[in-house]
Amino acid sequence: MTLPETLLRSLVFPLASFRAGNRFSEEYRLLRESQWWPRAQLRKLQLRRTRELLGQAFRTVPFYREWLGDHGLSPEQVEHPDQLKRLPILTKEILRDQPEGNLVSTAAGPSDRIPYSTSGSTGEPFRFLVNRRLNGSKIARYLREMSVWGIDPGTPFLKVWGAGRVPTSGSRFEKKFFTRTLLNRREESAFDLDEQGADRLLDLLRAKQFSVLESYTSTAMFLASRARERGIELPLLHTVVVSGETLTAEQKCFIETSFGAAVINAYGSREFGRVAFSTRDGEGLCLSMEDFYAELLEFDPPDPSGLRRLVLTCFSNTTQPFIRYDTGDLVEAIIPEIRLGKRGLEVWRAVHGRLAERVVTPSGKHLSVHFLTLLLEDMQRQVRQFQAVVENPELLSLLVVPGAEFNPEIESTLRVRIEQHIGPAMRVEIRRVDSIPASGDGKRPLLRWA
Repeated sequence: MTLPETLLRSLVFPLASFRAGNRFSEEYRLLRESQWWPRAQLRKLQLRRTRELLGQAFRTVPFYREWLGDHGLSPEQVEHPDQLKRLPILTKEILRDQPEGNLVSTAAGPSDRIPYSTSGSTGEPFRFLVNRRLNGSKIARYLREMSVWGIDPGTPFLKVWGAGRVPTSGSRFEKKFFTRTLLNRREESAFDLDEQGADRLLDLLRAKQFSVLESYTSTAMFLASRARERGIELPLLHTVVVSGETLTAEQKCFIETSFGAAVINAYGSREFGRVAFSTRDGEGLCLSMEDFYAELLEFDPPDPSGLRRLVLTCFSNTTQPFIRYDTGDLVEAIIPEIRLGKRGLEVWRAVHGRLAERVVTPSGKHLSVHFLTLLLEDMQRQVRQFQAVVENPELLSLLVVPGAEFNPEIESTLRVRIEQHIGPAMRVEIRRVDSIPASGDGKRPLLRWA
């Protein structure tokens, strides 16, 4: 049963927040109000939180005390978050090379030294510490997104994700209360998901009458394909939330038409939780400016499609701060003229995934997942699933799960079209396979390296 929103906000949220010690109720109250603030007022909040973060880092984190001092930036001097650009960009590699004690605040007690890790989808897992405040901020941002999407806490919710293989932050109370009791969310693993597993999840969606499905983009595509093949209809499923991977316009259309449900895109990371969210009209992604300062940096030379590198500063994790952190993700630039639903939040056109989702061939040609999805958009009866694998700098393999109408002519057409796009310096090989297995983090990326 879904509790009334007023009862949740006035009683349940404050009590749960106090019990967990994570301030999520206070932050959620702020986010509900601040999303309607003018942009200038949000910038003032960012400035205050930037100063607080830098001050805490300078006083209590050895690495940042030296780093800020070496580059002549003291917290008191900061008059705009743009001044962070005086500092170098931090990467996972730089942080990995530091002794853990250098990166962690000496003011953080045991309850605010919560171990966490990325999934390692781009190589070695990256391990770090988070605090209760970040966990509370993640919950608050998640609840705001759901309210924007018209999803009340307690709405029956199935999440198919990479649970179980990487550490999950938060106490046992937080995980049980927020996942099962408050969100009424059932979680299933996306790992090792084959056709039999997909059929089981579709039957579960129908039997339990879930209203919301959340998953990786590739998982939603896989489930949508199976639903079409089996002729399954899910009339009570009204929303599909995808994140964790690039969502192309073609994928969005396929999922919407297969399930008859709205598709909502969200962007986040293991380091921070949700960072930006789309509204139901789908016009761009709103950045949660209250907890992040984002820099969109041009490449040199500029990317031909206008994409930029996303560098983030997160305000809430003071245990192991992330200041000017290179996410490795690509963003289509800010839309200055649009304020979604009169919100003052910064708006991006789209997040196009990681640098790892793009290939630059030896001749300098660019290949992205978007070219591949457009190429195969009208071949749904010929190609059930596909994945491009960069075997080496001179060989690209396209793995194809053939459909009923796949034939040598289609195979030749695919090879020629891709070769024309990427140029003669890279050879293309088409390989028929029975299935596309999930990778180590439960995803099925459309483009990967061998």
